[in-house]
Amino acid sequence: MYVAHNLLFANGGSCFTGISPYSGQVSILTGPDFNVVEPLITGLPVSNHDHGINGMVFDDNGDLLICVGGNSNAGVEDCDIGGLPESPLSAAILKAEVTKTNFNGQIVYVETASGNVNMDQAYGGIVDVTSGVDVAVFASGMRNVFDLVLTTANRIYAADNGPNTGFGPGSLSATTQGAEADDDDTLDFIEEGNYYGHPNRNRGRYDNRQNVYYDSTGPSIPGVFSQGLGTFDPSVNGIDEYR
Repeated sequence: MYVAHNLLFANGGSCFTGISPYSGQVSILTGPDFNVVEPLITGLPVSNHDHGINGMVFDDNGDLLICVGGNSNAGVEDCDIGGLPESPLSAAILKAEVTKTNFNGQIVYVETASGNVNMDQAYGGIVDVTSGVDVAVFASGMRNVFDLVLTTANRIYAADNGPNTGFGPGSLSATTQGAEADDDDTLDFIEEGNYYGHPNRNRGRYDNRQNVYYDSTGPSIPGVFSQGLGTFDPSVNGIDEYR
């Protein structure tokens, strides 16, 4: 049995002093009572609010897709949603290549400038995942995908929670921001490498499209932004295929 777990509101849910650990984890439960915990992936990002590690599904190769919530409302660090920046693996669907021999799911972060290990989420905006980790971003730009489904047609769909008034503005670039962001939830057709509109300025250092917030009203921009298939009143959580 595979489970995702994390510690929400770990630093009180607002701006704070002290260290914020990467508490997100995927574990395997074994034993006759499923009471033996074997860590499979450690060091996943978790917001200092209510976004964490959510739904999971195995793809047809046997690798694991994992929903990871964002740390912000629409890309900008804000005290009202925990005071943490986005980090390398937040606000995305990740792929863990668990079928690899000697799979490495122990995520370690190093500062881009110095190469020093830094496992404090407060510095998540200036770090990279160290080499040799078999967990990476599959698709990006999700604020808080609660679940995803792999259909019988081998397509992936996800339900994403949109931003809410009172939790922060939308990012317009690596350094600028717009108005307070508020939007409906979306149904997204997930394709590897696509960006779905929730900014992550950490990844935006290498991929400029991820510095820009897109709401649910505009069209897709080929090669830049993938618009949702439809919108719903929040919040939409589970998703399944009707057969």
